[in-house]
Amino acid sequence: AEAADAYKSKTAIGRIGSLKLSEKILLRVMTGREGPRPPFLLQDAAYDLYGASTWFARGSAFRPVKPGQASATWDLYDTPAPKKSMSISAYLKGGKGILALPRGASRIENLPVREMKLSGFGTVTVADGPALVNYMAGFDTNAPQLAPPQEADLKVPQNVSPMIAKIVDGLQLKTRSPHEAVQAVTRYFSDNFRYSTYTKAVEMKDPIQDFLLRSRSGHCEYFAMATVLLLRAAGVPARYVTGYSVQE
Repeated sequence: AEAADAYKSKTAIGRIGSLKLSEKILLRVMTGREGPRPPFLLQDAAYDLYGASTWFARGSAFRPVKPGQASATWDLYDTPAPKKSMSISAYLKGGKGILALPRGASRIENLPVREMKLSGFGTVTVADGPALVNYMAGFDTNAPQLAPPQEADLKVPQNVSPMIAKIVDGLQLKTRSPHEAVQAVTRYFSDNFRYSTYTKAVEMKDPIQDFLLRSRSGHCEYFAMATVLLLRAAGVPARYVTGYSVQE
């Protein structure tokens, strides 16, 4: 697996053939009794602008995170101590990288790095650390103070905008609340599409158009990309997020 980039994410959308898979263990996650049970998600990075099969993080700058009073402790936000936590073991190539974190992460403990930065999208980067870390992530779903929606969070590429608008109208997404719109999109994909790591030749000009109108089959990047565009066209601000699905 390629290391995540905090500023851009090159997708495999439009690539023909099978995705190259790896059996390498990237993370070991342990939750306490009150922690979430699998499956659950861990975020590493988020992006707001798309072009040339690549997502970019342009709408939010990084700020330094000051170390806490306790050794190897970092408070991402000025919030009460989190009630839940999980232990995450991961590799830092060259002692730097992006942390995989649960939703609402606000405190990180037992992380001996010299530098930490946080973006308004919730991306956390670290540097000058060991090659292998085992940190404790404290979290609370009410904790994150993400950057508010911006114009880019509603932007749909012009080449697919008419097609996306037609699907939005068919699902009546604009008449629904944001929560209802998300549920409707989830049902739409669950009932009409299938997951596949193999992509055949794209017959339509745009791979996302081909995914939505013809093949109705693709890997996670297709579903994530299409979801962001459908929600944006429905007036619901959305960003593209990468990370991990913890299944076991």
